Amino acid sequence: MIAEKVIEKIRKTLTDDATIKASVSLRVYDAFISTIDEPVYPAISIHLHNDSERIEGGIHDIRLQIDLWYDSTVNNINDMLRVYDRVRSLLHKQALSDTTINVTISQCLEQTSGPVMFEENTRLYHYPSIYEVNAYA
Repeated sequence: MIAEKVIEKIRKTLTDDATIKASVSLRVYDAFISTIDEPVYPAISIHLHNDSERIEGGIHDIRLQIDLWYDSTVNNINDMLRVYDRVRSLLHKQALSDTTINVTISQCLEQTSGPVMFEENTRLYHYPSIYEVNAYA
């Protein structure tokens, strides 16, 4: 499935970046945070938005949600937003073509982002963003 390869490439792009790695280490999960057993924060989660992947003319149109999760007792909102800016910058400027996964991402555009949410029961800051990705094999 191309969507899985796209998520793998985006995860690798994020974990290879020094700024992101300094903040979340390798905690870029390829699933929604609620499905991770005992997640550690701060973290980033990437998952298909509404399990969507449409194919038109050989191009896969994939809608992804990328969420940032920060513990409010350790980090502030600005820490999270700095990493969000870096994620957005990497995904918008990166060609993301990777011969090792045999997928080319021809477009990766943020559609929506925010708002900053506060999860009262877990004391987490949460910042979601939706990306529209066009990819082909």
